[in-house]
Amino acid sequence: MAMIETDPVDADAPATVDAVAQDAARSTASPPIDADGPATAGSDRAVATAPASWPVRARRTVGDAISRWWAVAAVVAVWQLWVQLADFNSIVLPTPVDVVRDIVAHPGAYAGDTARTLVLALLGITAGMGIGIGVAVAAWASPILAGATGPLVLMLRSIPIVAVIPVIARVVGYGNQVVPVVTVLLAFFPAYVMTTSGLRSASPASLDVFAALGAGRSCVLRRLLAGSAMPNIAVALRLSASTAVLAAMVAEFLSGTTGLGRLFSTARTRFDNERAWGAALIATVASVLFFQLSLRIERGVRRRYR
Repeated sequence: MAMIETDPVDADAPATVDAVAQDAARSTASPPIDADGPATAGSDRAVATAPASWPVRARRTVGDAISRWWAVAAVVAVWQLWVQLADFNSIVLPTPVDVVRDIVAHPGAYAGDTARTLVLALLGITAGMGIGIGVAVAAWASPILAGATGPLVLMLRSIPIVAVIPVIARVVGYGNQVVPVVTVLLAFFPAYVMTTSGLRSASPASLDVFAALGAGRSCVLRRLLAGSAMPNIAVALRLSASTAVLAAMVAEFLSGTTGLGRLFSTARTRFDNERAWGAALIATVASVLFFQLSLRIERGVRRRYR
């Protein structure tokens, strides 16, 4: 029988699969990095993605604040200089420094009324948003209800909220119970309009897919329309939050017994303009904070449901 000769195995070659793999790993391994040598591309990327130091972050924060609020600072500075140069009495017009000094010196005079106004505003926003979303969903489910609520909502929205406050006070009674009703109405209109628009914003192709799968109306609402309406609902929250505190203050000023609006009215009748302007300043700052918070919520919702 003929013998099949094989080539002799080189003693220096790798004899097993593991040896071959080890050789491959050694051949592809990166060379050691010299501590004194130039940085590699990977190290450059690491340096580029490293977080900025606190001085850099501080400069960026200060720059953003200046770019956003320089106009407000300029108005306050002009106000301060104008009152000082014209030598106005504080009964006529106080300076911004005097207003801030009164807030810092007498925080207890503002704390209770501020808390009441903010709580009533938050309750009104929550209830108004909930009612508006509920009515919009009900109108989507029932064309008859949609035909009844649409014109009524538009008619009520055309009436200024300040003109409605005396009517509400005659219905629910004079006092702080007027404030949540006003803020509920204020939050209801944007919630209803924006939710209705969001429920109608789903693409026809998506609706056709759900129809082909035999999905019911409740399934379409939960799985498709709710997600498409969430960005619009976030916009409604931003629109309501930016004016809820000021609307609550106006309602307290006209018919309330406590809160920033009543504090403003009482201080004005006593010619305590520092206290009156202090109440107005706190309400303005609270409105700005509400707006910024709702804006962050809106951005998060848009990232989640885009």
